[in-house]
Amino acid sequence: MDLPFGEHCCERLHIMRPGTGLRNLTVTPPTDVVLEASLIGAVVNRPRVYPLVAHITPDDFADEAHAQIWAAIQAVAAAGGTPDPLTVSRAIAGDDAWRREVYLFLADAVTAVINPAAAPDYAVSLRDLAVKRAVMAAAAEAIAAAGDRIMPTPAGEVASNAVAALTRTLAERGECEDAGAIAARIRADLDRPVRVTRTGLPRFDRLLAGGLYEHKLYGLGARKKNGKTLLLGTIAYNVTIAAPEPDPVVFLALEMDPVEIMHRLLGRHMGVNANAFLDPVARGQPWFRRALEAAEVAFAARGLHFLARPRMSLDALRAELARLGLSGRCRGVILDYAQLVGGRRHTDSGADHLDDVGQTLAEAVKRYPYWILAAAQLNQENNVRGGEGLLNACDMALRLTKVPMGGGANDEAFIEIMDTRYTRYGSVGTENSPAYEVVADGGPYFHERDAQEAA
Repeated sequence: MDLPFGEHCCERLHIMRPGTGLRNLTVTPPTDVVLEASLIGAVVNRPRVYPLVAHITPDDFADEAHAQIWAAIQAVAAAGGTPDPLTVSRAIAGDDAWRREVYLFLADAVTAVINPAAAPDYAVSLRDLAVKRAVMAAAAEAIAAAGDRIMPTPAGEVASNAVAALTRTLAERGECEDAGAIAARIRADLDRPVRVTRTGLPRFDRLLAGGLYEHKLYGLGARKKNGKTLLLGTIAYNVTIAAPEPDPVVFLALEMDPVEIMHRLLGRHMGVNANAFLDPVARGQPWFRRALEAAEVAFAARGLHFLARPRMSLDALRAELARLGLSGRCRGVILDYAQLVGGRRHTDSGADHLDDVGQTLAEAVKRYPYWILAAAQLNQENNVRGGEGLLNACDMALRLTKVPMGGGANDEAFIEIMDTRYTRYGSVGTENSPAYEVVADGGPYFHERDAQEAA
């Protein structure tokens, strides 16, 4: 990224902001005063780009002078003015000598060789550095807590509290945004591809209006032993192992051990039932070992990751979702399943706790660039067991219903929308015409019939 402006101007105004928790770090917090000056310069050079970067706050700047100037730019724009050097320097707090210094700094920006169209890119980089400093501050606080011998804190709680504090800090950076600024961001995003993950089940993708979209929370409800984990495993396999271009997925296994789930996925790849991994005769066959070795190669580095977390607390879930979001290397999170998230406060009912779980998931997808597919157990009335919190939090809630078959035939199933915010209601298959068949010869896994086959 070309940053021609700022190098000769920063010395005049350079006043570093230490930031909470960063004073005692031996590692220098990442800053870029030239980048900060270039963003300011882009705005005063061409004020109409300001709506594209209006989400940036003074706290995103490491340099105190730059933060003050940005606050003045915000004030001028909020009052309906044009953030040019004169109006901004008049709006800034301080004496006349300071305002003159700011005016000269901004006047340089008007005549500098700068690309105002790059302002959104500057903003992305600036926010990235600010987030990294916030991460370092949270780490510094965690280090202090971990080293406290007077009031020791368990290691898991130290880590969970640190990331939870970081998550709250990032949430607090949000602010009211003008509708025109939002429209400008939408227009700027038109040339960027929409990120959607195809599930490998075409009829299901059509029900989802194309697939699983980032920043959306999907709930999958089913009665116990009705195939929740089986469908989640099928989708996880389809979007990673079977996909031409895999989308990285993290499978949070709160119930079944990842080894049990992998038996099914490996069995599907090898064309055998998962029970073969428990059969001493099959395990000793040379062909079985060769097939497993080939499957091991096929599964490596395809973006499918498991995290076994029995009795995972709500705080630990928040921390893990933040870690995955900040890593930027995860396109989707699968949670199996919501009622197994622990850590309920003594003052909360089960319904209150499930509300908190649902809101935690909903907040995560709004904050981070991934989707979440969370399973939940349904009661006999086909409502979410323990309360409707997850159902209320989801962008789309789906119900999986298994249709048991007798006479040795494979079980069948269909999926219907329970609730949705952005599509029409519908289903894939019905009780009389199930769209899915449990393939037991390999896996097991769900096979989706096409419409003609289902009919």
